[in-house]
Amino acid sequence: TVWQDPVPSSTYKCGSGTSKFAIGETPAIDRGKNLLYFADGQNQVHAVDLGSGKEAAGWPLSIADYTPDHNFMHGGLTYNPGNGLLYAVTGSTCDISPWYGRIVAINTNGPSVAGEFFPMSGTSTQGASGAGIWGPGGASIDPSSGNVFVAIGNADTTGGGSQNASYAEQVMELSSTLGSVLANNYPTNIPIVSGDDDFDFGATPLIFTPPGCPSLVAAVNKSGMFELYDENTISSGPVQYLAMSIPS
Repeated sequence: TVWQDPVPSSTYKCGSGTSKFAIGETPAIDRGKNLLYFADGQNQVHAVDLGSGKEAAGWPLSIADYTPDHNFMHGGLTYNPGNGLLYAVTGSTCDISPWYGRIVAINTNGPSVAGEFFPMSGTSTQGASGAGIWGPGGASIDPSSGNVFVAIGNADTTGGGSQNASYAEQVMELSSTLGSVLANNYPTNIPIVSGDDDFDFGATPLIFTPPGCPSLVAAVNKSGMFELYDENTISSGPVQYLAMSIPS
């Protein structure tokens, strides 16, 4: 062990049990600044020296309340060395209402919040409960444009609303500072099963370019559907989809 550093945690109840939550996502490395970025259980993003673990000046940066709103950072942090922006996402634990899914762009030269987007409002202002972003990889970045891609979780259905309300359960492309929705799609091939309202995206979009093909974006839905998009036509829907498993 080169160094270790205890970080703040928080507790939550899921069913009849009480659990503790601390670091729940994959960190990101900034080679240019020699820093490691990670979040603690109280939704603070830290930046520490890779060699010593010492916190950098101005950090940690808080990006979301952690109680009583039940916002937790399951998705990984993603860093773009081209513009110095770090992306953090929040989801929920057990869909405990209320929660407010979001993606936040952090200017690592500050640090400061450069922009944020709430799928339930479609703006930088917090909207209704729901739409966590909790894929293990967080967001994806197209290095040629700096645009950001996320797959969204379900809306809060405790009040009887739709699980795909607003931008919930969509694949989205956002501008680098998250101020503009560049493309979005709710794939209509996702099956509908009576009594089940949890067919959301729990994965991170994968951007790749096969030989002879345009740039493609793949996303996997909890219903078992694999969705494949042409990056240039996301809003038109997937160009291919496969039922990888049967929802039950």
